[in-house]
Amino acid sequence: MMNWPDSAAVAFAVPLTIGLAGLALGVVDFFNGPKKAVARPAHVTPAPPKRSRQPRDSHARPPTPRKLPRVKLRAEDRAQARAGAADALADEARARAGAAEAEALAAEAGVLAAEAEALAAEARAQVEAGESEALAADARVRAEAAEAEALAAEARARAEAAQAEALAAEAQMRRRARAEAADAAAVAAQARKRAEAAEAEAASAQARARAEAAEAQAVSTQARARAEAAEAQAVSAQARARAEAHQAEALAAQARSRRRERAEAADAEAVAAQARKRAEVAEAEAVAAEAQARAAAGEAEALAARARERAEAAEAQAVSAQARARAEAREAEALAAEARSRARARAQASEAEAMAAEARARAEAAEAEAVAAQARARAAAGEAEALAAEARARAIRLRLEADAIAKGAPPPD
Repeated sequence: MMNWPDSAAVAFAVPLTIGLAGLALGVVDFFNGPKKAVARPAHVTPAPPKRSRQPRDSHARPPTPRKLPRVKLRAEDRAQARAGAADALADEARARAGAAEAEALAAEAGVLAAEAEALAAEARAQVEAGESEALAADARVRAEAAEAEALAAEARARAEAAQAEALAAEAQMRRRARAEAADAAAVAAQARKRAEAAEAEAASAQARARAEAAEAQAVSTQARARAEAAEAQAVSAQARARAEAHQAEALAAQARSRRRERAEAADAEAVAAQARKRAEVAEAEAVAAEAQARAAAGEAEALAARARERAEAAEAQAVSAQARARAEAREAEALAAEARSRARARAQASEAEAMAAEARARAEAAEAEAVAAQARARAAAGEAEALAAEARARAIRLRLEADAIAKGAPPPD
């Protein structure tokens, strides 16, 4: 901003310059008036000299008497003409001296005006420099704030990228869990199919065992019936043997046949016992197979329940992951918008810095112009001072010439 001494100097320099210019014009007009009035009779030598407007006591001469010789009258006329010419020359010299003084005053006024212009230019340059410095400081502050915001946004983007990577890893884990759940569901389906096949096989084995047991029971009942029939026949044969003892051969033959039947009955009982044992083993195997099938079915159902629970949990996690992904996408869009706004702020900051640099360049150019103007003003002031000194010397010389002419002495060289 402009300081008080600079503003005061400018405020006082301008009216002073105007006043000095007006004074110089007044002096020039004042000295040009008598010069014009005296310049006209200076060309007419035969005419009687006119009196000067300015009172001159030193040149006042006593009136001459009229009754004088013609030679004296002519001499007096010549002396008066010479005195008038000297007065005219003195007036002209005075006018020249006044004009020179007016020129010197005008030159001094020009010097003061140039100095005032230089001070005003310097003050303007200082004001522009202060404004440019303020703009540059503001631009620097904005640039620093934008850089801090950009760093914070970059840190946030990195954190969000890490979170996105973690979420992606979690999503991959969830996908793997879903695949494992699907595999478990497939395994459970296969186990169910196997359990159903085992149940069908157990049912068929149980039916076979039951059929074999029924067949064994039928065979055993037949063998028992045969044995009972054989026993009854043996009893009847014994009775008959006792009754018919005399038929030894017949009885022996019958005994042989009975022994054979008894051996067959014993063999039938052994076969029935083996069939019973086989039936019991088949029943035990059927019960064990049924128990194994039931256990496998229970395990398959448990695995299916676990797979269902895992699938439901995976679906819930997938839904939550999808919601999180959508939220993250929205946050990413918001961050992108924020990054765009920050990029715009950076661009504006760079533009402000460019404008500040341009303002600085302009301020420096203005300062250089002010310095050059000040140098020019100083040079002009020096030239004006030289001209004023020369004009003063001329005025002094003209005054001396006028005084010498007025005194009647020859003018000095």
